[in-house]
Amino acid sequence: MAPELDAPSPDEQAREGLRDADNPDDLELTPHASEQTQPQTQLMQRLLRSHQGPLPSPEAFASYEQTVPGAGDRILRLAEEEATHRRSQEIVEGEHSRQLEAFDVRQAAKRQEWGLVFGGIMGTVITGAAIVIALLGNTIAAATIITTTVVSVTGIYVLGSRWRRQEQAPLPTDHEEHTD
Repeated sequence: MAPELDAPSPDEQAREGLRDADNPDDLELTPHASEQTQPQTQLMQRLLRSHQGPLPSPEAFASYEQTVPGAGDRILRLAEEEATHRRSQEIVEGEHSRQLEAFDVRQAAKRQEWGLVFGGIMGTVITGAAIVIALLGNTIAAATIITTTVVSVTGIYVLGSRWRRQEQAPLPTDHEEHTD
C-alpha cells in the first residue's frame, strides 16, 4: 500500500474555508467558513482607445519612429501626396462631369433642331399632297389629310411641352405631394 498523505479532515476544510467540488455536501458553507469569509471589493478598469483618420495616432507615430528612424516623416509625406492626388482627381472628375453635361445639352439641342427640320419637311410634303389631291377634285380626302396633320402636329407639340416641363421641374420632397 502506498503511504497516505495527511489530508485535512472535512471539519478542518470547513474551518479553513476549503471545499471539495466533488462532494456536494461540502459545497455548503459551514458556520465556521462564513464567519471567516470577508467581503472583498474588486475594481476593474478597461481602457479603450480608438483612432480614425489618414494618419496614425501620436503613440503609433512614436512607435514607428523608434522602430525605423524617419518613418514618421515618410508617413506624413505619403499622406500629403495622397491628399494632393485626391484633390486633383476631384478637379478632373468635376471638369469631366461639366464636359459631359455640356455635351448632353448640345446633343439635346441638335435633336430638337433636327426634329423641327423633319417636322417642317413632312408638313410641307403632306400639305402639298393635300393641295394636289384637292386640285384633282377629291376635296374630302384633302380636308381629311390637312385636318389629321394639324391635329397630330398640335398634339405632338402639346405633349412635348408637357414632357419638357416635367423634366425641368424639381423633384417633390417627402412632405410634398406630386400631382399631374
